[in-house]
Amino acid sequence: MNIERNNYIPRLLIRPERSFFLFGPRGTGKSTLLRQVLPEALHLDLLDASLYLELSRDTHRLEAI
Repeated sequence: MNIERNNYIPRLLIRPERSFFLFGPRGTGKSTLLRQVLPEALHLDLLDASLYLELSRDTHRLEAI
């Protein structure tokens, strides 16, 4: 069941000026929230092992993003 709650989100979310980390348990709607509220945002899933290893080997690359 998908409940439409878009009208509540803007009042609760303060949009960051630069970047932020969004932490929380799996399956709680973090990615869904980001897609709904910030569809243009860059999303990096550091639980993706290959992406994590690639960025951890070259930290300057992450800074450049």
